[in-house]
Amino acid sequence: MNQPLHSSSIPFSRLICLLVAWLLFVTFRWISYSIQSVDYLSDLSLNIVSNGWGPLERDRSNGEEAAGDGGPITLNGVTYAKGLGVHAPSDVRIGLGGNYTSFIADIGVDDEMGNGGTVVFQVWADGVKLYDSGLMKGNSSTKNVNVNVSGKSELKLVVTNGGDNIHGDHADWADARLIRSDYAPPGDPEPGDYISDLNFTVVSNGWGPVEKDRSNGEEAAGDGGPITLNGV
Repeated sequence: MNQPLHSSSIPFSRLICLLVAWLLFVTFRWISYSIQSVDYLSDLSLNIVSNGWGPLERDRSNGEEAAGDGGPITLNGVTYAKGLGVHAPSDVRIGLGGNYTSFIADIGVDDEMGNGGTVVFQVWADGVKLYDSGLMKGNSSTKNVNVNVSGKSELKLVVTNGGDNIHGDHADWADARLIRSDYAPPGDPEPGDYISDLNFTVVSNGWGPVEKDRSNGEEAAGDGGPITLNGV
């Protein structure tokens, strides 16, 4: 049963446009915060680099003796667009200047080595060891590193050969990134007008009146129940 209502408020179609615009604003706000707050190590200048075989690779796994000859960074079937590919023994140092709060990365022996390779990943800052992965092999599960580097001046990423030899020790600091200290997650969006509090210009409904702040009921206004979706 249709029960059109009329008032002098804004058209319903415009309300939909406003809702879409609000959702886009919130989405782009989150994206802009993410872009401004994260620095990938492969995009930064490295103070000191030593690598066990060939050059350190940016956004690729360790290859042979030429720069850029590595393959995609891949850990347990997951390919990463960003990261550092090194070969044990490796030492990489990055200046922080007290500008970051966290270092985050996924680590492991690159899939190209199969079950080969034995390495240990270590994270140091200002001469203090903050993380040690323990022995990792080619068939080890990927580990996630997330350490606090607030107020630190220099980050040092070390990969050792695991105490044996360097054969197959292709190690990945996958998705390695630093979170800036000026990062602040966006708060809740500014409160706006709920559609149920506005006057509708035109309303048509398949049965009974449109309910405000209630689910659709029968033929009388206000005879619907609470709005509930999947128990919420």
